[in-house]
Amino acid sequence: MAILVVLMTASVTVWAANDPLTISADTLSYDGNTGIADANGNVVITQADKTMTGAKGWYNTKTQEANLDGGVSMIGSDMAMSAQSVHSYNNNKFTANGGVHLQRADRQILATVLSIVLTLNTVLLQAMPV
Repeated sequence: MAILVVLMTASVTVWAANDPLTISADTLSYDGNTGIADANGNVVITQADKTMTGAKGWYNTKTQEANLDGGVSMIGSDMAMSAQSVHSYNNNKFTANGGVHLQRADRQILATVLSIVLTLNTVLLQAMPV
């Protein structure tokens, strides 16, 4: 039997990697069996120095996989990105789709699809230009 919790205009904190991840939204539900949190309306995801916003999304606490749709924006201490959707895997691989704009210092990337892989000392970017 699935455990389903539905919260209205609430937030939940999940520990992922070394930093807690906080998700807030107008409607937030969590299924304890699958580990999936569904968020709808004014979604805000915060972890360390990064904040992502979008219209709707989900996060799987078991696989650390997430998806955020609907005019996604991400702001960190040294970068900013916007796209129609962002999908992440294991907190180290991200794929942004639709009108992607990544800005870091005086550099920027404009693409229809942007994949980012983070390793200990390297950031690998693969972009499909506009």
